[in-house]
Amino acid sequence: MEHARHFQLAIDWLVKWRKDAPDTDFQQWLRARKLGDETNALLAAAFGTRQGSEIVAHIEGMVAALDSLPATPDSGLLAKGEYPKAIGELKEMGIKGYLVTSSASRAPAIERLRAFCCGSAARKSALQAWLDVLLDPSKLSPKPSDQVLTLVKNDFGSGATSTGGQQALRTFLVDLKAALAKRCKK
Repeated sequence: MEHARHFQLAIDWLVKWRKDAPDTDFQQWLRARKLGDETNALLAAAFGTRQGSEIVAHIEGMVAALDSLPATPDSGLLAKGEYPKAIGELKEMGIKGYLVTSSASRAPAIERLRAFCCGSAARKSALQAWLDVLLDPSKLSPKPSDQVLTLVKNDFGSGATSTGGQQALRTFLVDLKAALAKRCKK
């Protein structure tokens, strides 16, 4: 559904361009509008690069699943290589490398998650606990096996075989953790 929304946004801007200035270059006309990073990323997704759209879609998938995120990371699940749906959305962004080239969508994605977590102390606490473990799996309790440590490190960007996409995910997780540490507005 997020992708459909992005394409609808692009269609809406094309219609405005055709009414306002059909004799000018569409991309130049859009840049002159100073639409903001998120809108520009979504329009770029609709007109060729998918990364911005994919990041937003995965974040919305994460938002939909955050209320079912266990309050504490489960080493039993991690030992099987299984992640809760919300964490799986993050892992998928890393595997597919969406965070490597789409910097414009990063800040709006982090802010979306932060704003959603500010609506529930339990939700925020659970995500913070999971971020702590994803960034440093040795914090898991009970102490995980070396196999689990290696799996989580590789999946979330600090392992020896982590891809560039997974390393970019790690940076995203560090930034998300810092954003969640900020006080929520009342």
